[in-house]
Amino acid sequence: LYTRSGQEAKLYSLARKWLLVDTQGRSSVLEASKLEMQRELGVPFRDLMILDPNMPTAYPSSIFIRPRAIVVNLEHIKMIVVSSYALLLNTESPEPHTRRFVELLQQQLAPRSQADYHEQHRQVTDGYPQPRRGGGAAATTAAAAAA
Repeated sequence: LYTRSGQEAKLYSLARKWLLVDTQGRSSVLEASKLEMQRELGVPFRDLMILDPNMPTAYPSSIFIRPRAIVVNLEHIKMIVVSSYALLLNTESPEPHTRRFVELLQQQLAPRSQADYHEQHRQVTDGYPQPRRGGGAAATTAAAAAA
């Protein structure tokens, strides 16, 4: 029977604070151990170890696609994304880059009115050729036949 050493048990049970950002851009702080996160998200323990800033890793920047989650480990951004929320690590004293990323993520996810959506879409597409609106070649042929 395999039992964990004291060091391994400590790594599993140490609770960390995560910033949870839902699909509406709302955020809350979640405190959970790696074992709880592993069970809830279905992410291998090694992926959680890679996100830990206190552990040395051979993967300085990486993105892992897992069946139920995407694990993102970039220089300042350490997060796990699932279908209904994103969890960001190191939110207690975030660096300016991380803080800015969280703000942008919340803005992108926040619900918008229809007018705001169209205004943003117009700003994105200004200066680019727009697709033709109409029936294409069939409409041109029908218009020529009618004339």
